[in-house]
Formats: sequence, C-alpha cells, structure tokens
Amino acid sequence: MFNLFVQFVFNLFSKCSICFQFFFKKKIQNIFFKTFQKTFQKKFQKKLLKTYKKKFKNVLKKNNKGKIIISKLFQYISKKPNKFINNDLLKHDKYRAVADFISGMTDRYAINIYDSVK
Repeated sequence: MFNLFVQFVFNLFSKCSICFQFFFKKKIQNIFFKTFQKTFQKKFQKKLLKTYKKKFKNVLKKNNKGKIIISKLFQYISKKPNKFINNDLLKHDKYRAVADFISGMTDRYAINIYDSVK
C-alpha cells in the first residue's frame, strides 16, 4: 500500500527534475511512515492493554486466593503446631516456626493441606 502510494505520487511528478523527485519521495516516505507508526503504536497499545487487563485480573484473583490459603494455613497450623513442626523449633517462637514452615512449602503441598483442612 505504501509503495503504491509513493509510486503514484512519484509518477505525478515524473516531469520534475531528478533531485526534486528524490527529495519529494523521501519526504512522502517520512510523512507516511511517521503517521503509520503513530497509528500502529496506538492500536498496538490499546490491544496490549486489553490483553493485559484480562490477564491482570486473573493474576489478582489467583494472588488473592493465595493470600487466603496462606492465612488459613497459618491459623490452622498455629492451633495444632505439634502435628506439623518439631517441638525443638516450637520452644523459641511458635509463630516464627509456623511462618517458616509455611514459607518452605511448595504451592502444591500448601494447596493440598488447605484442601484437606477445608
């Protein structure tokens, strides 16, 4: 499309001097390229934002669900820490031991314990 447009304009001014034709062709290319680039960028940015808004909502939902799972696990394990944690670790600081235990869990293990607690 761009080349056809430049060719059309170039043919219009074919009777002009060669220097003028070259200069005019470059000017049209620059103008067309800048306007095309701006419109393409705007369309691309809009499409990108729409895509990431959807993905961002899903990420927020999963993140909030993860926070809920961790807080419920912390409450459950704090009530019965001997079931999961060694007594030597519980002597110093019970809540610190529970937090360390939860932070060492894999995602799948934490979800499995959460599902069994529900």
